[in-house]
Amino acid sequence: MSTQGITAVVVGAIVVAAAIAGALLLRSGDDAVPTPTPRVAATATPTRPPGTGQRLSEVNNGGAIELNPGDRFFITLEGNPSTGYTWEIDSNVGGRVAQVGPIESRPVSDMPGAPNVQVIRFEAMYGGEGDLKLKYHRPWETGVAPVKTFVVHVTVN
Repeated sequence: MSTQGITAVVVGAIVVAAAIAGALLLRSGDDAVPTPTPRVAATATPTRPPGTGQRLSEVNNGGAIELNPGDRFFITLEGNPSTGYTWEIDSNVGGRVAQVGPIESRPVSDMPGAPNVQVIRFEAMYGGEGDLKLKYHRPWETGVAPVKTFVVHVTVN
């Protein structure tokens, strides 16, 4: 076999090996990628997955949710904490809902600096209604408007 023939075989083997390695890497990362939120009307009450509470996302911005005391729900929003930006509560419906635990950041990719999904969990405390407002900002920057906001009207029966 000529040198060109051997080179072609080696290059072909490298290409196949790279394709297999890439497929395995993508497959191993499937568990880290969050399940996309189904697109629903902003005013629709999302379905309740068993044991997790109601799930809200960007598509519910400006919408409404109805709860009973003790009900839990969570909001999943895209963010990038590596840039210093994070989601925080701006107004919590006069204490009618309480944040449960810290904000969780889940990577969408293994790439450094890649966006994350931030999950904020809440529990309905007592009856009433109002707006739950979240802001996406750098907490140390004072007097600066948030980059993004999220608002949902909450009714606790």
